[in-house]
Amino acid sequence: MKYSLFQKDRLDLAEINNIINLSINSGINTIDTANSYQDTENILGKIDISGLKIISKIILNLNLDYTQIDLILEKTLKNINQKKIYAILFHNSEQLFSDVGKKVFERLQNLKDKNLINEKGVSVYSVSEAIKIIDNMNSDYQVMMFLDSLGNLSTRKEMEDSASGSDKRDMTR
Repeated sequence: MKYSLFQKDRLDLAEINNIINLSINSGINTIDTANSYQDTENILGKIDISGLKIISKIILNLNLDYTQIDLILEKTLKNINQKKIYAILFHNSEQLFSDVGKKVFERLQNLKDKNLINEKGVSVYSVSEAIKIIDNMNSDYQVMMFLDSLGNLSTRKEMEDSASGSDKRDMTR
């Protein structure tokens, strides 16, 4: 069964377009992608995604010249055939608070001010990660958090571990 843009046996454009239309008609209005997801952006650029909010993720090379974020966004916009996207997310929250991450965050604010993105944020994979982000934010450094996957929803046990300050993250119970 074909089910992914990444598989050797990919969905064809007509199938992808049908999925996008079904999604929109079902109330789904957001697509999560990244320039590191092989040629997914190029495929999205070949179909009508105008009714969707596009969120793209960046994985930082800590040696990256932070000014290249503009070029990364420019390439994404060209690939998906859009003039702006809804949000750019840090793929890894640890990078958000690195020296390069702070510079990239400022650069993302600049892109937001230029109306090329609506939001800047970070993918969050657990309650403990969200708490760490909240603890490190201040009025000059605010970020939207996006739950990355329903498969990463936390169990009650993990939330209790986080609330008690434990480093243990048990998602099995």
